[in-house]
Amino acid sequence: MTESGGRNLIVFEDDRVCPEVLRFIREYCFRMNRGVTFLILATLTSVADRPEKSREMAAHEALEDAGRLAKTLLEDFEKLGIPSRITLRVGDPGQELIRFLDEQPAFSLIVWGSDDAIPKSTPGGRAHWMVETTKRLAYPIYSVSAKHTSSFFEHS
Repeated sequence: MTESGGRNLIVFEDDRVCPEVLRFIREYCFRMNRGVTFLILATLTSVADRPEKSREMAAHEALEDAGRLAKTLLEDFEKLGIPSRITLRVGDPGQELIRFLDEQPAFSLIVWGSDDAIPKSTPGGRAHWMVETTKRLAYPIYSVSAKHTSSFFEHS
């Protein structure tokens, strides 16, 4: 498969993957003859309140998990002949996403890959980082709805 036209970006938070997104993007890439870039944002938010030694171990584990996900995604898509790239960013996920997008040529499609909808809040009740980030972007990030597979996209 040779890549023509625009590029697709799938954004993951940590190692969380929505299977419907992977199914959709495989089909979309074949149909449109396009490759895909996977951006894995290792947030490390769950380690912020731990003692330093424990925080270092948890950060290392989070990076290992993201690395395993990256390897699996790359192998699966390359095996199907879909040109694929992986980028792993660590830090504040909203800032890292904006930095990444600023460094790249425009993507024709950006999809949230960690859930079937972009989260509105965190388990603690605060607004999810993606809510604020999408307000600052010049283009939409889509999600793949597991409930409405005939109309895959939901715009945020």
